[in-house]
Amino acid sequence: MKSSFSKEECALLSMLAKSLSQNQGEQSQQINDDVGQDNSQNEPDYGVILELAGAHKVLSIAYNEFIKLPLSEQQRKVVVSTAKTTVAQNLRLLFLDKYVTGILEKAGVAVVVLKGMVTAAYYKEPLYRKSGDVDLLLLDKSKLETAKKTLCDAGFSMADNQPSLHHIVFDSAEGIEIELHTELAEPFDNKEMNRYMDEVMLQ
Repeated sequence: MKSSFSKEECALLSMLAKSLSQNQGEQSQQINDDVGQDNSQNEPDYGVILELAGAHKVLSIAYNEFIKLPLSEQQRKVVVSTAKTTVAQNLRLLFLDKYVTGILEKAGVAVVVLKGMVTAAYYKEPLYRKSGDVDLLLLDKSKLETAKKTLCDAGFSMADNQPSLHHIVFDSAEGIEIELHTELAEPFDNKEMNRYMDEVMLQ
């Protein structure tokens, strides 16, 4: 059966499999088998692979695979620049995570970090996982006003646009968003699902 994936898509999937898996050879071959990768001598278009990786925000994750390719000087600059930018952003987020959770803890507000660098810790190269904001889960909803005041007193401002019912967005001075979640997810139409989510929060 002919694959619906292009040669460039197959190549990117294979590169990501190698970058994300501990069993690099096995996982890469499984990806190739699953998508029916064309293993002919025709080289994929590396420019197209770069565009695909950029569009899906996974270029930095596959950095170690990209630098092995025979890229042009300009293409290599794009790869290196993207990886450096991602690492720098993640370091800023890591510092901000620590700072914000610290000031909230001093104010008696318990939070846990969602996604971001906590999730990145499970990656082979944590700093290459692209993140854009800080997500915090408030463990005690009665502390919401204290949390809001603590963040505002520390120089964070509540965003004018608050698009969600289950988190409040704050902006840092450098433009990084902090999402203070009061729920793991917005309420569902299904009451049983909402009850289950409440139980998870209490564990």
